[in-house]
Amino acid sequence: MANYKLILPSVAKFEGGLSSDPRDSCSKKRSDVIDPKNGLGYHTNKGVCYSTWLSASKKLGFNPSGKSFVAMTKSQWESIVKELYWNPLNLDKVNSQAIAEILFQSNWGSGMGGAMTLVRFTQGKINVGQNGKMDDLTITKLNDYTKNPLKEKNLFKDIWQRRLEYLQSLKSFSVYGKGWTNRMNDLLSRGLSYIDELKKPIGIIGLALIVGGIYFIKSKNLLQ
Repeated sequence: MANYKLILPSVAKFEGGLSSDPRDSCSKKRSDVIDPKNGLGYHTNKGVCYSTWLSASKKLGFNPSGKSFVAMTKSQWESIVKELYWNPLNLDKVNSQAIAEILFQSNWGSGMGGAMTLVRFTQGKINVGQNGKMDDLTITKLNDYTKNPLKEKNLFKDIWQRRLEYLQSLKSFSVYGKGWTNRMNDLLSRGLSYIDELKKPIGIIGLALIVGGIYFIKSKNLLQ
């Protein structure tokens, strides 16, 4: 099963820390803690919008203040990642780490609206009703489909390409496109490495069976 902890280092690497950038969509809701560089309130910390922090605080028991927002701990950040962006897509039930991570990233970067769009695309690829929900039927179909490493790789690459094309279509791509592309390339290399890694144990087991079979046949012939 997919594990959210595996993607945490990658997310942290590309998010950075506090931001008061007025070009960011998160700037619509700012904290009361001011960035001395521009006199504007911080609105993002570790990729989490202040508006998200306020809603997460109610659900997860955090102090809903600007001061606590800028002092967000690693543990609090991980809880937000898991509870607000990973769990709503039921990604713990998905076998493919590669596909789970790209679906998570669509939610992290574009919210549930963006995630549902990518889920519908995925559902179309695995021939299941395109309701945009990671329900039990979709997960069962997805897990069955990705039992074949080649199918898993091709599906992952298709989903990745669809997500990249969506990001490239946004007006803000001219501002943030380089960073988004770097993040997407990281997801691609990580995803392919997961899938390729899964092939290795299968190859070793297969080789062991072949060698064992040959040994058994030779032993049997010697006994005759």
